[in-house]
Amino acid sequence: MTSQRGFTLVELLVAMTLGLFLTGGIIQAQLAARQVLAMQTALNRQSTTILAAGDLLTRHIREAGYGTSAGNALSGTPNRITVSYNYSIDPSLPGQDCTGTPLTAVSTDTFLVSTRVIDGATVPFLGCEPNGGSVELLVPDIDRLAFRYYVAGDLRPANEIPTDWSTVNGVRLTFTALGNPAGGVPDQEVVLSVGVRARILAGGAQP
Repeated sequence: MTSQRGFTLVELLVAMTLGLFLTGGIIQAQLAARQVLAMQTALNRQSTTILAAGDLLTRHIREAGYGTSAGNALSGTPNRITVSYNYSIDPSLPGQDCTGTPLTAVSTDTFLVSTRVIDGATVPFLGCEPNGGSVELLVPDIDRLAFRYYVAGDLRPANEIPTDWSTVNGVRLTFTALGNPAGGVPDQEVVLSVGVRARILAGGAQP
């Protein structure tokens, strides 16, 4: 007859301890993976926000002031900017305002930072007032928007508007793309310099 021997109390305690360590390690690994995923998601969202805001502002600033008038094509205060457009009657060269609506007359777009309330929290965003209308949300999580002009080698605040647009060589814009500081993704300040280039319009007019 073969005798059978069970586990001793010490062996059971050792097995339970090893099991707890293994379970704890798995939980820690899962938590770390979730944190990395959350951080990567926040970084991707912040990068997308920066690209969208930068591209939109750059494109519309470059579209300003390509008519024959020497007057201001940009105006505003240090934290908001108004872009004035002419429009083309040629259907092959349609222009659009900041919301994508086709231009049918001389128009202005004012870019600014506004806020909205989401789940009880006030969230800033890059907005636009098309032709003096209500604020439209363009890019979320944008704050601290500011503009300065490059004029004859000098950098001036946006509220010191030159009277002759032809003297403006470019616009420096800065904004902050919000991150998730609690999740390891800090807010990021973005500085862009936008050169103002001449463009021949459909009617042959040049600035």
